[in-house]
Amino acid sequence: MGGVYNDSDRVEFVRDLSQPSGPKGGWSSEPDTSLGIQVNLRHSQQLEAALQLLSRYDYTSNYDPRITWAFAKYSPDPHWQLRVGRIGYDAFILSDSANVGYAFLPVRQPIEYFGTLALAHLDGGDAEYRSPVGAGVFSVKLFAGRADEELDVGNNEQYDLKDSRVVGFNLNYHLGAWYFRLGGSEIELSQELDSFEGLLAGLRASGSAAAASVADDIALDGSRVVNWNAAVVFDRGALQAQLLYNKRQTDTLAFADGAAIYGLLGYRMGAFTPYMAVVDGDAEFARRDTGLPSSHPLSVAAERVFREALFEQRTVMVGVRYDFMPKADLKIQLERLEANSSSTSFMRSADPDWGGEATIVSVALDFIF
Repeated sequence: MGGVYNDSDRVEFVRDLSQPSGPKGGWSSEPDTSLGIQVNLRHSQQLEAALQLLSRYDYTSNYDPRITWAFAKYSPDPHWQLRVGRIGYDAFILSDSANVGYAFLPVRQPIEYFGTLALAHLDGGDAEYRSPVGAGVFSVKLFAGRADEELDVGNNEQYDLKDSRVVGFNLNYHLGAWYFRLGGSEIELSQELDSFEGLLAGLRASGSAAAASVADDIALDGSRVVNWNAAVVFDRGALQAQLLYNKRQTDTLAFADGAAIYGLLGYRMGAFTPYMAVVDGDAEFARRDTGLPSSHPLSVAAERVFREALFEQRTVMVGVRYDFMPKADLKIQLERLEANSSSTSFMRSADPDWGGEATIVSVALDFIF
Protein backbone atom coordinates (compact mmCIF):
# COMPACT_ATOMS: atom_id res chain seq x y z
CA MET A 1 0.00 0.00 0.00
CA GLY A 2 1.18 3.52 -0.65
CA GLY A 3 0.44 7.21 -0.81
CA VAL A 4 1.59 9.60 -3.54
CA TYR A 5 1.76 13.40 -3.39
CA ASN A 6 1.95 15.42 -6.60
CA ASP A 7 2.82 19.09 -6.07
CA SER A 8 1.50 20.14 -9.50
CA ASP A 9 -2.18 21.05 -9.81
CA ARG A 10 -1.91 21.10 -13.60
CA VAL A 11 -1.24 17.42 -14.34
CA GLU A 12 -2.08 13.98 -12.88
CA PHE A 13 0.52 11.40 -11.84
CA VAL A 14 0.03 7.69 -12.69
CA ARG A 15 2.11 4.59 -11.98
CA ASP A 16 1.70 3.14 -15.48
CA LEU A 17 -0.42 3.49 -18.61
CA SER A 18 -3.11 1.14 -17.34
CA GLN A 19 -4.25 3.80 -14.85
CA PRO A 20 -6.74 6.43 -16.09
CA SER A 21 -6.08 9.07 -13.43
CA GLY A 22 -4.01 9.97 -10.41
CA PRO A 23 -3.24 12.68 -7.86
CA LYS A 24 -3.25 16.29 -9.03
CA GLY A 25 -2.08 18.91 -6.56
CA GLY A 26 -2.44 16.60 -3.57
CA TRP A 27 -2.30 13.09 -2.12
CA SER A 28 -3.75 9.82 -3.41
CA SER A 29 -3.48 6.15 -2.47
CA GLU A 30 -4.55 4.96 -5.93
CA PRO A 31 -1.27 4.61 -7.91
CA ASP A 32 0.69 2.33 -5.59
CA THR A 33 -1.87 0.48 -3.48
CA SER A 34 -2.32 -3.16 -4.44
CA LEU A 35 -3.02 -6.52 -2.84
CA GLY A 36 -2.11 -9.88 -4.30
CA ILE A 37 -2.65 -13.50 -3.32
CA GLN A 38 -0.63 -16.35 -4.75
CA VAL A 39 -1.10 -20.10 -4.30
CA ASN A 40 1.52 -22.65 -5.36
CA LEU A 41 0.73 -26.35 -5.58
CA ARG A 42 3.57 -28.86 -5.99
CA HIS A 43 2.60 -32.30 -7.29
CA SER A 44 6.16 -33.55 -7.53
CA GLN A 45 9.69 -32.26 -8.06
CA GLN A 46 8.92 -32.02 -11.74
CA LEU A 47 5.35 -30.67 -11.76
CA GLU A 48 3.72 -27.72 -9.99
CA ALA A 49 1.08 -25.03 -10.57
CA ALA A 50 0.63 -21.41 -9.53
CA LEU A 51 -2.37 -19.08 -9.27
CA GLN A 52 -2.06 -15.35 -8.55
CA LEU A 53 -4.83 -12.78 -8.10
CA LEU A 54 -4.06 -9.06 -7.96
CA SER A 55 -6.24 -6.13 -6.96
CA ARG A 56 -4.96 -2.71 -8.05
CA TYR A 57 -6.26 0.52 -9.56
CA ASP A 58 -6.54 0.00 -13.32
CA TYR A 59 -8.23 1.18 -16.53
CA THR A 60 -11.70 0.40 -15.10
CA SER A 61 -11.11 3.00 -12.34
CA ASN A 62 -11.62 0.35 -9.65
CA TYR A 63 -9.79 -2.43 -7.82
CA ASP A 64 -11.51 -5.53 -9.22
CA PRO A 65 -9.25 -8.57 -8.62
CA ARG A 66 -7.78 -10.07 -11.77
CA ILE A 67 -5.96 -13.31 -12.46
CA THR A 68 -2.40 -12.35 -13.34
CA TRP A 69 -0.79 -15.80 -13.12
CA ALA A 70 -2.40 -19.19 -13.72
CA PHE A 71 0.10 -21.68 -15.07
CA ALA A 72 1.42 -25.21 -14.81
CA LYS A 73 5.19 -25.71 -14.67
CA TYR A 74 7.09 -28.82 -15.71
CA SER A 75 10.80 -29.33 -14.99
CA PRO A 76 11.95 -32.64 -16.48
CA ASP A 77 15.50 -32.06 -15.19
CA PRO A 78 17.53 -29.29 -13.49
CA HIS A 79 18.26 -27.66 -16.85
CA TRP A 80 14.76 -27.24 -18.27
CA GLN A 81 11.64 -25.40 -17.10
CA LEU A 82 8.44 -25.29 -19.16
CA ARG A 83 5.34 -23.24 -18.27
CA VAL A 84 1.93 -23.00 -19.93
CA GLY A 85 -1.09 -20.87 -19.05
CA ARG A 86 -1.19 -17.23 -17.94
CA ILE A 87 2.40 -16.19 -17.27
CA GLY A 88 4.21 -12.96 -16.46
CA TYR A 89 5.50 -10.85 -19.34
CA ASP A 90 9.19 -11.33 -18.68
CA ALA A 91 10.53 -7.95 -19.75
CA PHE A 92 11.36 -6.79 -16.22
CA ILE A 93 14.66 -7.03 -14.42
CA LEU A 94 14.80 -9.27 -11.31
CA SER A 95 11.11 -10.20 -11.57
CA ASP A 96 8.49 -10.93 -14.24
CA SER A 97 6.02 -8.67 -12.42
CA ALA A 98 6.27 -4.91 -11.91
CA ASN A 99 3.64 -5.04 -9.16
CA VAL A 100 5.65 -6.83 -6.48
CA GLY A 101 6.98 -3.77 -4.67
CA TYR A 102 8.94 -5.74 -2.07
CA ALA A 103 11.15 -7.22 -4.83
CA PHE A 104 12.42 -3.80 -5.91
CA LEU A 105 14.44 -1.12 -4.18
CA PRO A 106 12.37 1.92 -5.32
CA VAL A 107 8.66 2.40 -4.63
CA ARG A 108 7.80 1.56 -8.25
CA GLN A 109 9.54 0.78 -11.51
CA PRO A 110 9.97 4.06 -13.47
CA ILE A 111 7.29 4.65 -16.08
CA GLU A 112 9.77 6.23 -18.51
CA TYR A 113 11.51 2.86 -18.86
CA PHE A 114 8.78 0.32 -18.19
CA GLY A 115 5.80 2.39 -19.37
CA THR A 116 6.20 1.21 -22.96
CA LEU A 117 6.45 -2.41 -21.78
CA ALA A 118 2.92 -2.17 -20.52
CA LEU A 119 1.85 -5.83 -20.50
CA ALA A 120 1.54 -7.43 -17.07
CA HIS A 121 0.93 -10.95 -18.36
CA LEU A 122 0.20 -13.04 -21.45
CA ASP A 123 -1.70 -16.23 -22.19
CA GLY A 124 0.68 -18.77 -23.68
CA GLY A 125 3.85 -20.38 -22.47
CA ASP A 126 7.60 -20.21 -22.11
CA ALA A 127 10.59 -22.51 -22.07
CA GLU A 128 13.80 -21.84 -20.16
CA TYR A 129 17.12 -23.70 -20.32
CA ARG A 130 19.86 -23.23 -17.69
CA SER A 131 23.41 -24.55 -17.71
CA PRO A 132 26.78 -23.75 -16.09
CA VAL A 133 29.06 -21.82 -18.44
CA GLY A 134 32.53 -21.01 -17.19
CA ALA A 135 32.33 -19.75 -13.62
CA GLY A 136 28.70 -18.61 -14.03
CA VAL A 137 25.27 -19.84 -15.04
CA PHE A 138 23.78 -19.11 -18.47
CA SER A 139 20.08 -19.28 -19.25
CA VAL A 140 17.91 -18.65 -22.27
CA LYS A 141 14.14 -18.20 -22.23
CA LEU A 142 11.70 -18.16 -25.14
CA PHE A 143 8.10 -17.07 -24.64
CA ALA A 144 5.00 -16.62 -26.79
CA GLY A 145 1.32 -15.96 -26.26
CA ARG A 146 -1.56 -13.53 -26.56
CA ALA A 147 -2.26 -10.37 -24.58
CA ASP A 148 -5.51 -9.88 -22.69
CA GLU A 149 -5.39 -6.37 -21.20
CA GLU A 150 -6.46 -2.79 -21.86
CA LEU A 151 -4.56 0.47 -21.59
CA ASP A 152 -6.00 3.88 -20.86
CA VAL A 153 -4.98 6.28 -23.64
CA GLY A 154 -6.62 9.38 -22.17
CA ASN A 155 -9.78 11.25 -23.05
CA ASN A 156 -11.85 8.48 -21.38
CA GLU A 157 -10.73 5.96 -24.00
CA GLN A 158 -9.15 2.53 -23.61
CA TYR A 159 -7.10 0.57 -26.10
CA ASP A 160 -7.83 -3.16 -26.14
CA LEU A 161 -4.72 -5.35 -26.42
CA LYS A 162 -6.78 -8.56 -26.42
CA ASP A 163 -5.47 -11.20 -28.84
CA SER A 164 -2.36 -9.18 -29.69
CA ARG A 165 0.39 -11.69 -30.48
CA VAL A 166 3.50 -11.59 -28.27
CA VAL A 167 6.83 -13.36 -28.81
CA GLY A 168 10.17 -12.78 -27.15
CA PHE A 169 13.40 -14.10 -25.67
CA ASN A 170 15.88 -13.43 -22.87
CA LEU A 171 19.55 -14.33 -22.55
CA ASN A 172 20.90 -14.21 -18.99
CA TYR A 173 24.27 -14.80 -17.40
CA HIS A 174 24.94 -14.85 -13.63
CA LEU A 175 28.59 -14.54 -12.62
CA GLY A 176 29.07 -14.06 -8.89
CA ALA A 177 27.71 -10.64 -8.00
CA TRP A 178 27.20 -9.75 -11.67
CA TYR A 179 24.10 -10.34 -13.75
CA PHE A 180 23.92 -9.63 -17.49
CA ARG A 181 20.76 -9.70 -19.59
CA LEU A 182 19.86 -9.21 -23.24
CA GLY A 183 16.31 -9.58 -24.47
CA GLY A 184 13.74 -8.68 -27.05
CA SER A 185 10.02 -8.94 -27.60
CA GLU A 186 7.51 -8.16 -30.33
CA ILE A 187 3.84 -7.29 -29.92
CA GLU A 188 1.64 -7.44 -33.01
CA LEU A 189 -1.44 -5.34 -32.27
CA SER A 190 -4.80 -6.80 -33.26
CA GLN A 191 -7.20 -3.89 -32.61
CA GLU A 192 -7.78 -0.38 -33.86
CA LEU A 193 -8.27 2.58 -31.54
CA ASP A 194 -11.92 3.62 -31.70
CA SER A 195 -11.09 7.33 -32.00
CA PHE A 196 -8.91 6.60 -35.06
CA GLU A 197 -11.70 5.03 -37.11
CA GLY A 198 -13.12 8.33 -38.39
CA LEU A 199 -9.69 9.80 -39.12
CA LEU A 200 -8.51 6.73 -41.03
CA ALA A 201 -11.73 6.56 -43.06
CA GLY A 202 -11.52 10.28 -43.85
CA LEU A 203 -7.90 10.13 -44.98
CA ARG A 204 -8.61 7.14 -47.24
CA ALA A 205 -11.67 8.81 -48.75
CA SER A 206 -10.01 12.21 -49.25
CA GLY A 207 -8.88 11.50 -52.80
CA SER A 208 -5.25 12.12 -51.85
CA ALA A 209 -2.91 9.17 -52.31
CA ALA A 210 -0.58 10.71 -49.72
CA ALA A 211 -3.42 10.94 -47.21
CA ALA A 212 -4.36 7.31 -47.80
CA SER A 213 -0.73 6.35 -47.19
CA VAL A 214 -0.75 8.36 -43.94
CA ALA A 215 -3.81 6.39 -42.82
CA ASP A 216 -1.89 3.15 -43.34
CA ASP A 217 1.06 4.57 -41.38
CA ILE A 218 -1.12 5.66 -38.45
CA ALA A 219 -3.23 2.49 -38.17
CA LEU A 220 -2.62 0.36 -35.07
CA ASP A 221 -4.36 -2.83 -36.20
CA GLY A 222 -1.68 -5.17 -37.56
CA SER A 223 1.22 -2.93 -36.54
CA ARG A 224 4.17 -4.20 -34.51
CA VAL A 225 6.00 -2.83 -31.48
CA VAL A 226 9.48 -4.28 -30.92
CA ASN A 227 11.40 -3.76 -27.69
CA TRP A 228 15.10 -4.55 -27.24
CA ASN A 229 16.56 -4.41 -23.75
CA ALA A 230 19.92 -4.86 -22.11
CA ALA A 231 20.86 -4.78 -18.44
CA VAL A 232 23.89 -5.03 -16.17
CA VAL A 233 23.33 -5.57 -12.44
CA PHE A 234 25.85 -5.70 -9.60
CA ASP A 235 24.65 -6.92 -6.19
CA ARG A 236 27.20 -7.77 -3.51
CA GLY A 237 26.99 -7.14 0.20
CA ALA A 238 25.62 -3.68 0.87
CA LEU A 239 25.98 -2.36 -2.69
CA GLN A 240 23.35 -2.70 -5.41
CA ALA A 241 23.70 -1.10 -8.85
CA GLN A 242 21.68 -1.44 -12.05
CA LEU A 243 22.01 -0.03 -15.55
CA LEU A 244 19.22 -0.78 -18.04
CA TYR A 245 18.73 0.26 -21.67
CA ASN A 246 15.65 -0.17 -23.83
CA LYS A 247 15.15 0.52 -27.54
CA ARG A 248 11.65 0.66 -29.02
CA GLN A 249 10.88 0.27 -32.74
CA THR A 250 7.40 0.46 -34.25
CA ASP A 251 5.79 0.51 -37.67
CA THR A 252 2.95 2.84 -36.69
CA LEU A 253 3.22 6.62 -36.43
CA ALA A 254 0.71 6.53 -33.58
CA PHE A 255 3.48 5.25 -31.30
CA ALA A 256 6.92 6.74 -31.90
CA ASP A 257 10.22 4.91 -31.91
CA GLY A 258 12.23 5.70 -28.82
CA ALA A 259 14.78 4.70 -26.22
CA ALA A 260 15.14 4.79 -22.45
CA ILE A 261 18.02 4.43 -20.04
CA TYR A 262 17.72 3.75 -16.31
CA GLY A 263 20.44 3.78 -13.69
CA LEU A 264 20.00 2.86 -10.01
CA LEU A 265 22.44 2.86 -7.10
CA GLY A 266 21.70 1.75 -3.53
CA TYR A 267 23.80 1.07 -0.44
CA ARG A 268 22.49 -0.81 2.58
CA MET A 269 23.41 0.38 6.06
CA GLY A 270 21.86 -1.96 8.58
CA ALA A 271 18.09 -1.91 8.11
CA PHE A 272 18.24 1.22 5.93
CA THR A 273 19.06 1.36 2.21
CA PRO A 274 19.33 4.85 0.73
CA TYR A 275 19.19 4.91 -3.06
CA MET A 276 19.15 7.21 -6.03
CA ALA A 277 18.15 6.72 -9.65
CA VAL A 278 18.00 8.56 -12.95
CA VAL A 279 15.78 7.59 -15.88
CA ASP A 280 15.45 9.26 -19.27
CA GLY A 281 12.88 8.33 -21.91
CA ASP A 282 13.23 9.85 -25.38
CA ALA A 283 11.29 9.51 -28.65
CA GLU A 284 11.90 10.15 -32.34
CA PHE A 285 9.47 12.56 -33.99
CA ALA A 286 8.12 11.40 -37.34
CA ARG A 287 5.37 12.79 -39.54
CA ARG A 288 3.96 12.28 -43.02
CA ASP A 289 2.50 14.83 -45.44
CA THR A 290 -1.18 14.19 -46.12
CA GLY A 291 -1.06 16.08 -49.42
CA LEU A 292 -3.89 18.24 -48.08
CA PRO A 293 -3.63 21.87 -46.93
CA SER A 294 -2.09 22.18 -43.46
CA SER A 295 -5.29 23.84 -42.23
CA HIS A 296 -7.48 20.98 -43.46
CA PRO A 297 -9.20 19.21 -40.51
CA LEU A 298 -7.70 15.87 -41.57
CA SER A 299 -4.19 17.34 -41.65
CA VAL A 300 -4.72 18.95 -38.24
CA ALA A 301 -5.99 15.66 -36.81
CA ALA A 302 -3.07 13.70 -38.29
CA GLU A 303 -0.57 16.22 -36.89
CA ARG A 304 -2.14 15.77 -33.46
CA VAL A 305 -1.58 12.01 -33.71
CA PHE A 306 2.08 12.54 -34.65
CA ARG A 307 2.59 14.85 -31.64
CA GLU A 308 0.76 12.63 -29.16
CA ALA A 309 2.93 9.67 -30.22
CA LEU A 310 5.95 11.30 -28.58
CA PHE A 311 6.52 10.13 -25.01
CA GLU A 312 9.47 12.00 -23.50
CA GLN A 313 10.16 12.40 -19.81
CA ARG A 314 13.11 12.43 -17.41
CA THR A 315 13.10 11.74 -13.68
CA VAL A 316 15.66 11.98 -10.89
CA MET A 317 14.75 10.19 -7.66
CA VAL A 318 16.20 9.70 -4.20
CA GLY A 319 14.77 7.54 -1.47
CA VAL A 320 15.34 5.26 1.46
CA ARG A 321 14.08 1.75 2.16
CA TYR A 322 13.69 0.62 5.78
CA ASP A 323 13.43 -3.15 6.30
CA PHE A 324 11.91 -2.91 9.76
CA MET A 325 11.00 -6.60 9.99
CA PRO A 326 11.36 -9.79 7.93
CA LYS A 327 9.34 -9.63 4.69
CA ALA A 328 8.21 -6.04 5.25
CA ASP A 329 9.64 -2.64 4.39
CA LEU A 330 8.80 1.04 4.47
CA LYS A 331 9.94 3.33 1.64
CA ILE A 332 10.04 7.11 1.30
CA GLN A 333 10.87 8.49 -2.14
CA LEU A 334 11.25 11.94 -3.71
CA GLU A 335 11.12 12.42 -7.49
CA ARG A 336 11.61 15.42 -9.73
CA LEU A 337 10.34 14.89 -13.27
CA GLU A 338 10.61 17.00 -16.40
CA ALA A 339 8.73 16.43 -19.63
CA ASN A 340 9.56 17.95 -23.00
CA SER A 341 6.98 20.72 -23.48
CA SER A 342 6.59 19.81 -27.18
CA SER A 343 5.92 16.13 -26.50
CA THR A 344 3.56 13.88 -24.59
CA SER A 345 4.55 13.00 -21.03
CA PHE A 346 3.72 9.86 -19.09
CA MET A 347 1.37 11.97 -16.95
CA ARG A 348 -2.40 12.40 -17.38
CA SER A 349 -4.77 15.30 -18.13
CA ALA A 350 -2.09 17.97 -18.49
CA ASP A 351 -3.41 21.54 -18.55
CA PRO A 352 -2.29 23.66 -21.54
CA ASP A 353 -0.20 25.86 -19.24
CA TRP A 354 1.61 22.98 -17.49
CA GLY A 355 5.32 23.70 -17.69
CA GLY A 356 6.36 20.04 -17.85
CA GLU A 357 7.68 19.79 -14.29
CA ALA A 358 6.39 18.12 -11.12
CA THR A 359 7.69 16.94 -7.77
CA ILE A 360 6.40 13.59 -6.52
CA VAL A 361 6.63 12.33 -2.93
CA SER A 362 5.82 8.67 -2.26
CA VAL A 363 5.43 6.64 0.91
CA ALA A 364 4.92 2.88 0.58
CA LEU A 365 4.59 -0.10 2.89
CA ASP A 366 5.45 -3.41 1.19
CA PHE A 367 5.02 -6.86 2.67
CA ILE A 368 4.89 -10.47 1.58
CA PHE A 369 3.61 -13.46 3.51
